[in-house]
This record gives sequence, C-alpha cells and structure tokens, in this order.
Amino acid sequence: MEEAKEKMDKVNKQLMQFRVFQMFNKNTNLPPGALAMAVVVFSVLVCVFKMPFANQLVHLVGVAFPCYKSFEALRSEDDAEDDKHWLTYWMVFSLFNFIDTNLDFLLNYIPFYFLIKLLALVWLQNPMTDGAKIFYENVVQPSWNLRKDEYTAFLDGFEAVLSSIGNLAVAAEKEAKSKMNEEKPASATKETVKKAVPE
Repeated sequence: MEEAKEKMDKVNKQLMQFRVFQMFNKNTNLPPGALAMAVVVFSVLVCVFKMPFANQLVHLVGVAFPCYKSFEALRSEDDAEDDKHWLTYWMVFSLFNFIDTNLDFLLNYIPFYFLIKLLALVWLQNPMTDGAKIFYENVVQPSWNLRKDEYTAFLDGFEAVLSSIGNLAVAAEKEAKSKMNEEKPASATKETVKKAVPE
C-alpha cells in the first residue's frame, strides 16, 4: 500500500510540471492524478463505444505527447538516447499509420479496434515500456534485412525521380525569372516613350 502511494505521489509530482494540472489542482484542490485518471477513463469509454470522434482522439494520443517530447529532445543537446527513442517512435508510428489508413475498411470490423489502437500507441510511445524500440528490433529491422537489396533499389529509384522533379522545378523557376527580367525593360521603355511624347 505504501509503495502504491509513493508511486502515485511521484506521478502527481511529475504531472504538476504541466500548467493544465497546476490550474486543475489550484481550482479543485484535487491531485493532478485525478484529472489524468478521468482523461484515461474517458478515452477508454470513447474507444470502447466507438463514439464519432474516437478516431480523432486516438490520433491525438498518437501525436500530441510525442510532439511535445520530440520538441524537448531537439532542444536538449546532451541526451542522444532521447533523440533515438522519439526518432524510432515516429518511424514506427508512420508505418502504423500507413497500414491503418489503407486497411481501415477491414480493421474497423475488429472488435474494440480503437481501444487496441489506443493502447498500442501508448505502449509504443511510453519510455518505460520502450514499445517502439521493441517493435523496431523484432519486426521492422528483420523485415528490412530480409529484403534489404530490393528496398534499397526501389528507394534509390524513388530518390532519383524526386531529384529529377526537383531539378525540373529549379529550371522552370530560373526560366520564369529570366522572362520576367526580360519583360521589365520593355515595359519600362514604353512608359518612357509615353511620357516623352506630348499629348
């Protein structure tokens, strides 16, 4: 019992670093953990009953906290592990999102799919479980190593196509600027002639 209380006190102390929890504590005299628990229960109920905004809520969970922590990681210069953790998360999240977007017409038939998706995202992003690293090392990396040459050849070709498109865009921009510069003196000469000839 004492151990659980200590853990809860530690969680409350960490939550008090955020302004929204400070305001909640100041206005209600309740510990910030109460608000966190209410949010968790609300999120679970929304996902279980497939409310209209369940998908948006799950996406918010998948993006909001990781964005904040990634911003912090970018500002800190002494913690490379932090950067690695969130870089791994975003890569796994991108794959997860790609599959979810393209197969949602099938995945939505899975019972409690939104709840499973919510728990999976929390597991992936949580530094304590390090789910993104586990998924990367056991699923992504072995899959990549299995067909590394094929993936590399495809990505090299894709990079070459992007490079060609970029070169064409740069050339088109230069040509447009060149034409604009050629047209300016001509229009300026016409204005000068008009002013010189009396009406």
